[in-house]
Amino acid sequence: MGTAAVTINVGSQSETVTVEFTGAIENLVPFQGESDISVIASAAKQSPRSREKPIAWHKWGLLRRSAPRNDMHHNHTEKVLDTGEWYNSINTAVSEARYGDTIIVNPGTYNETISMKSGVKIYGAGAEVTVISGDGSGPVVTASGVEIMGNAVISGFTITGGNADHGGGIYIHNASPMVENNIVISNSATFFGGGICVEGGLPIIRNNIIFSSSAAVFGGGIYVANGSPTIANNTIFGNSAAIFGGGIFNLRGSPIIGNNTALSSGGIHNHYGAPISDYNNVWGNIPDDHYNLTPGTHDIHEDPLLDDSSGGNYRLLTSSPCIDAGDPATPPGTDLNGDPRPLDGNDDGQAVTDIGADELSDDSSLPFHSTPIPGQPPKPTS
Repeated sequence: MGTAAVTINVGSQSETVTVEFTGAIENLVPFQGESDISVIASAAKQSPRSREKPIAWHKWGLLRRSAPRNDMHHNHTEKVLDTGEWYNSINTAVSEARYGDTIIVNPGTYNETISMKSGVKIYGAGAEVTVISGDGSGPVVTASGVEIMGNAVISGFTITGGNADHGGGIYIHNASPMVENNIVISNSATFFGGGICVEGGLPIIRNNIIFSSSAAVFGGGIYVANGSPTIANNTIFGNSAAIFGGGIFNLRGSPIIGNNTALSSGGIHNHYGAPISDYNNVWGNIPDDHYNLTPGTHDIHEDPLLDDSSGGNYRLLTSSPCIDAGDPATPPGTDLNGDPRPLDGNDDGQAVTDIGADELSDDSSLPFHSTPIPGQPPKPTS
């Protein structure tokens, strides 16, 4: 055990750091083989005001600092080396990442499309300030291939501006990524899944707002075919489909649908599938809240009483029927806004998860994630 001064060279730049090590120094080979490299991407050239710091590479557990970094995505100690080059493209950072790597994206608007990779986690700085805007020529985010499992994550982005045959916002094909803490808005599909299309796989889709997306055939918000996704704690609002399933359309799939708020869309439409639906609030949909699907014992059909959905505030009012109405077996976590869940929102002495993407908290003065005007490109907040 001891310390040593190490100079790390990346391109034309170098940085000397003090390394704390626990084994013989000759056994430490920081950047060879399958090292865990974390890449911080920046939108500096696309959004100058977001230029905060350059790319950082580090190996977990080798380079440390005394104060741990604790946020909603990481709870381990890390040391960041301010060395390397700028990555103005998220997709370039993904293409250079290895299995087990994490990509942290600085605030800004990124005009590109993303292809997820097995074992690579992609975290934005928050959906209200980190935007991936497609060009309308395909899905904004694609996850394709059985090798993409739950250790591939896309989290903390507004995903908008996509148009594709299947999955304008996010297209998942025989893959099982984690899709969480995003705002999926103003995307469209020529056929299926304006917001999100799942064709096979076991993805987890949770803590998202899926809003103002459309499909010319089925599944304006989410389309599922032959897959078994877990769709949980989402707020699905104001989506549309020309034929069936403005909110969620299921075709021969077996999704688990729980703790979601689905309103002012087209409800949940099932076609030759075996979905499990419970602890949802499905309300105000045209023509039906549920079609060819028996609501779960704990499903409710009431106005969720959102603060100001037309103005982009999806927080629950204190009188919302969604408070403490979710599945009591839901494991602890956080909501889209980073608030812990479950909380005891109705003061009955029992902390139970709320239905939807928001968990009612005491700090109701904080704005919920801002939502851009439908049809207009979102802008990061100052």
